[in-house]
Amino acid sequence: MKTIYHITTAILCLAVFFTSCKNDERASVNLSEDTLIHSFEIDGTQGTINNKDMTISILMPPKTDLTQLTPTIQIAEGATITPASGETTDFSQGPVTYTVINGNVYNTYTVTADVVKAQITKFTIDNVDAVINQYDNKILIVLPTSTPGTQFAPIIEYTEGATMTPASGDMVDFASPVTYTLTYAGATFTYEATLEKSDRAYAFLGVPAAMSGLTDPDEIAAAEWMMNSIPNSSYISFDQVKNGSVDLTLYDVIWWHYDDVSQKLPAIAGDITVVNAFKAYYQNGGRLFLSTFACLFVANVGIAANGAPNNTFGDATPFPAATTERWGISITGHDTHPIYQGLRIDNSKGYPIVYLSGIGAIKYNNSCLWNLEASPYNTATPVATWVQLTGGTTLGSLDWDSDCSRRVAVSEFTDAGGGITICIGGGSYDWYSEEETINNYKDNIEKLSKNIIEYLAE
Repeated sequence: MKTIYHITTAILCLAVFFTSCKNDERASVNLSEDTLIHSFEIDGTQGTINNKDMTISILMPPKTDLTQLTPTIQIAEGATITPASGETTDFSQGPVTYTVINGNVYNTYTVTADVVKAQITKFTIDNVDAVINQYDNKILIVLPTSTPGTQFAPIIEYTEGATMTPASGDMVDFASPVTYTLTYAGATFTYEATLEKSDRAYAFLGVPAAMSGLTDPDEIAAAEWMMNSIPNSSYISFDQVKNGSVDLTLYDVIWWHYDDVSQKLPAIAGDITVVNAFKAYYQNGGRLFLSTFACLFVANVGIAANGAPNNTFGDATPFPAATTERWGISITGHDTHPIYQGLRIDNSKGYPIVYLSGIGAIKYNNSCLWNLEASPYNTATPVATWVQLTGGTTLGSLDWDSDCSRRVAVSEFTDAGGGITICIGGGSYDWYSEEETINNYKDNIEKLSKNIIEYLAE
């Protein structure tokens, strides 16, 4: 009888085991469901789908309004997609994320839309490259004052397949601005080219002996932009200032953009020889542009009467919130200042904001500000107190500060000897987007920086 009992028990255990396995199989995740986008079309234009990188790019006809696009999307039967096929979506603020769900699995695609356009990408006269502003389609070529005449034959590079008049190599009189017209895909695109003659010089200041020694991606991006976009720019180092091998008075504007993870100035910025050189430069009419942690330099040189900004911080890893929101500076009461002219200014919150970082742009939240909610500025009139204590002028705050009364992210200081300093220390002022993300407000960063440099040079 015991033997029969044991056999019966074993059979029951096996039955439970197989039933359990069968139930587990029913509850398991099916990873074979199709979660791909098979086609992505807008008004007859097909997008290019990359299923390896999970990206889609689509190039729309000229003058298409990117804020009102309605994609038609094909996915597997039974799958769902968000935003839905046929849903009107705004692509003007950068890439849009589409999520395909099928059963227990999903995929996300990053979709980028742009319009067909023809561009002038290089414009050279006598081996001098012009500065090309792709936002307002203006070209500025600056030649030495010793260059004779106004007639030149520029060598021009532009979008392949387009035609252009005047043509590259044509002799043109630049006594007044010249219009260049590109024809491409049935549309025309115009650029206004202006010639100036000047011997002004500009410098990008850095810690390494040479620009090639820069290692911070943000500093590299800023320096490269300056060399390519501001005529007569060169790199100078703190060591050159210390050993006297560079004459600061040769430069109309000196820009120091410092983004070091330490959030502190390098020791050489406090060297007495260096400090005295910059004090003399500033007090004798020199112009300084200080950005991110370089704003701390106002204390070393004595630019701000009561010392450095009191709110310096940054993140050890890229800031994740930057992927879901825009960052910028509030300019309430300051929007007529020359440094903000020609920028894209957003009034959707009821006050003017210059956005510098768009949705999807990943970066470090490196900031160097004055916090007016902290001592000694937290009085009944914090802005007036800040002005009295620092001797500066407020020019902008963080984008959430509607009346610019709680932070100072952009500021201006002047010296009796004619020196002017502009500081910009908001975390949105970031030249490099980590993880190869795209910042669709990069043009505002470039235009703002150019405006600051030109304003200081006046």
